[in-house]
Amino acid sequence: MPRRKSLGFLITALGLVATAVTGARTSGRSGDEEAALNLLVKAFDRVSPRNVIAVMRMSLDSSEQRETVQIEISQDGRQRIEVIGPLQRSGVIILELGELRETYDPDKHTLVIGRSMAADLFKPNERLRLVRRNYRVRITRDVMMAGRKIVRIDATSHYPEVGGASIYIDPVSYFVMRVDAVSAAGKRVKRFDTTTVSYPATLSEDAFVLKEVNMSTERESDPIPVSNIAEAARKVGFHPLKSSGLPFGFVIRKTYVRLDPAKTIGFNLSDGLTAATIFEFDLKHCPASVRTGIQEDMRKRPLDYFRSGDTVVGIVSNLAPKARKKLLDSFRPVRHTSMNDPENFFNGDGAVDLSLGLGTNPGCERVTRYRRMWRTQPQLG
Repeated sequence: MPRRKSLGFLITALGLVATAVTGARTSGRSGDEEAALNLLVKAFDRVSPRNVIAVMRMSLDSSEQRETVQIEISQDGRQRIEVIGPLQRSGVIILELGELRETYDPDKHTLVIGRSMAADLFKPNERLRLVRRNYRVRITRDVMMAGRKIVRIDATSHYPEVGGASIYIDPVSYFVMRVDAVSAAGKRVKRFDTTTVSYPATLSEDAFVLKEVNMSTERESDPIPVSNIAEAARKVGFHPLKSSGLPFGFVIRKTYVRLDPAKTIGFNLSDGLTAATIFEFDLKHCPASVRTGIQEDMRKRPLDYFRSGDTVVGIVSNLAPKARKKLLDSFRPVRHTSMNDPENFFNGDGAVDLSLGLGTNPGCERVTRYRRMWRTQPQLG
């Protein structure tokens, strides 16, 4: 199992709903809704007036597979995450240093350097706009966790297929202490929670430096951002399929290409809290090993792929299967006729809503095969 799967849950929002906490005070006034929105933006975009040291428990591919990590976050946004359990994964260290990420594997004595997810964070006003448009939010105060009074924000999508999220935040530090997810079908999943947290006045600079001397260094091949589809097509040598109109209030935040190990185009999508990535391969441009892997995964997850000619289109997301399929289907080729084209001219529904920002959570379910290909994820979304 990949050892970095849990990281994305620290900074990625999940589109799901939660229930109330006994004994807490709840309010649904518009002033409280604005307070909830502003707190969400600060929490998800790593704004904090405090240094943080916390021990957290995280789900991996299922709620039964859990990992315990210690995280240190400095006021300037640097992060250190160290896996402390289970034993077979302990000792892995991840440093988030501005736009770079360093990952140390003690078993292999390797240091992998790549692009940090902080490099693609939302602009606060952009996240706020999308969350306002796509979610109802409600704040619940005085929820006890890890010996502190925190708030719970319930964000419910206007689209039942998407669901919602309960995000537990310490209003003193803006630290996200827990995320509970409930699917559109009502299944509840705890993504992560916090067992202990403290806010020291200072953190040791040594925490953000890896001092292992006997290790080899590798540089990840990061996805290349492009400004438009025409540029993407020039770089990869094939023309991608375009969305005919994204559902559920999602927007295309960024478009990337990858040239190794296969020429690929990826569209990072978000509704403000929930993330997804649509990726496209041209089988003619794929090495045999990649082509075999894609075809094998298509057999296992047929609803997450379709093929049009030599182009294979797939999706990676925490969304429920029906919602994933609807997002994926928006990229299917649309057959036009001369009779329908004049009507479509006046409909005005074909434009894709564009936005900038972060990609898909690399620690989410079903992302194993493509995590190195489309690693730049939220978060929360």
